[in-house]
Amino acid sequence: MSKEFHKTPAELYFIQDEITAWQFNRAVYLFGAEMEADLDASEKGAKTDAAIRRKRQACFDKWMRVGMDPEEAPQRKFADPAARMKKVNPDG
Repeated sequence: MSKEFHKTPAELYFIQDEITAWQFNRAVYLFGAEMEADLDASEKGAKTDAAIRRKRQACFDKWMRVGMDPEEAPQRKFADPAARMKKVNPDG
């Protein structure tokens, strides 16, 4: 969409603060780059165009959590810092 309208993501969302806009643009870029790399990697081993499309669609669905119940989605990516404290001091 940014390419189509020749605007940054922050401009499309009317983000005025310069630092916030930069962070938002960076986040959108990183998300897109990671997803694109995963999509490209997903098509390895596919022999036909149809197989490539199926693999890329499955990868896209995974990224977008299509058809996934929120209860089944991973709840957290990083360790809970409070869990570490419970191991050190089980009473508190």
